[in-house]
Amino acid sequence: MTESQGGKQLRLERSGGFAGLLLRASFQYSQLSEAERGAVEQCFQRWPGSDPAAGQPDRFSYRLELAERSALVPEAHWPEALKALLTALRPTAG
Repeated sequence: MTESQGGKQLRLERSGGFAGLLLRASFQYSQLSEAERGAVEQCFQRWPGSDPAAGQPDRFSYRLELAERSALVPEAHWPEALKALLTALRPTAG
């Protein structure tokens, strides 16, 4: 983890699915476990700026954002180490 990431907020957004609801949560990056931070880094490396939902109707995709970095992760590839973060997702004010 770089020093600049320690004070940053990791933003998580879930989109897609049958109803198309948008859910969001944010986390203090420095408060994530080492395993969670490692999984976030893997997502940034594996899915930077890709569109995982293309051709997959009614599937969720997850967007991670940390500073200037972002990743779009397909539902089927959401890391086990990050599953606990999904419980914090809440509907956005519309």
